[in-house]
Amino acid sequence: MKRFLSILFAAMMGLSLVACGSDSASKKEDSSISQTSYDKNDLGSILSAVTAEGETAIQTISDDSTSLLDKLGETYDTYDANKTSVTDFYSNSLDESKKLYDTFETMSMDYFKCVSTQGLEDYDTWDGAMEDFYDTWDETMEDYYDAWDEAYEDIYDKCDDLIESASDTLDYDVYSDVWSEMYDGYSDAWSNMYETYSDAWSKTYNDYSDVWSGFYNDETDVDSILNAAAKEDGQTDNSNENTSNSSTETDSSTQSEQTSELVDGMRPEFKEAMDSYETFIDEYIAFMEKYAASDGSDLSLLNDYTSYMSKYADMMADFEQWENEEMNTEETAYYIEVQSRVSQKLLQVAQ
Repeated sequence: MKRFLSILFAAMMGLSLVACGSDSASKKEDSSISQTSYDKNDLGSILSAVTAEGETAIQTISDDSTSLLDKLGETYDTYDANKTSVTDFYSNSLDESKKLYDTFETMSMDYFKCVSTQGLEDYDTWDGAMEDFYDTWDETMEDYYDAWDEAYEDIYDKCDDLIESASDTLDYDVYSDVWSEMYDGYSDAWSNMYETYSDAWSKTYNDYSDVWSGFYNDETDVDSILNAAAKEDGQTDNSNENTSNSSTETDSSTQSEQTSELVDGMRPEFKEAMDSYETFIDEYIAFMEKYAASDGSDLSLLNDYTSYMSKYADMMADFEQWENEEMNTEETAYYIEVQSRVSQKLLQVAQ
């Protein structure tokens, strides 16, 4: 599968990296996070560390997946004996990814502060330095995405082939259960990895954007810039929450009326949530295909990216919350039907 997200920005004037201050080389203070030492007072050193961390993570997941593929063997019996190792791989790779993204977040803060200390008098200098960080970090994130995505796909293909090899010897119900268990594990793991990747990308990009804006407005304290941005976001969230709370009583008063009139055996609010989710996925896919076709040349699409990601997170949350609800037979069937259609659409567009 290919990346669902590919955010490319038009090239800006870049300048050579500038050393920040006269301190001698120092190592990353939190060695428990980053395995790469770098000089926090030198932009080039930080960028090299970003690349090195990514390369290490890529090599690790490649080695681990290769080892797992070997362990699974060439028969259904060897798969069945080692299938728990697949679950372990998914869990470990997710943990390692989170550590990597935390490392990148720490490195980004060190980099932004280094840019600030060099001075913001010359726009081209600090703007070029910020762009250098974005290019290096984004490319490294993309390379790592491709690596774990490929590893997950290889593991899925291997498991699928091994289970398929036993289709003539296993009872159909057993075969179906085994395959479904394998697919569900893969699908959930891939979704968790993708969501973690997307959240990490958005977090660092938002920090980058906020700091860039702060620098442009002659602000130099990175922590103050980000605190102010977080406070502003919090106020916006609270405003939305208050608006939501104001309608709670109205929603509650009409709930019994809504649920009393079933649509095809389903509660109207349930069916509306399912249909809205699938409609959004269609729009989301169309947007990503449109962006991919533009090859990054249509900058107007970038303005829609944050909105789509926010809507995507909301829609996923709304959809998944129904898993905790008591669904009747018709609702359960429709839930699975929509989930299956959406999965197929995403897999098709990713091919």
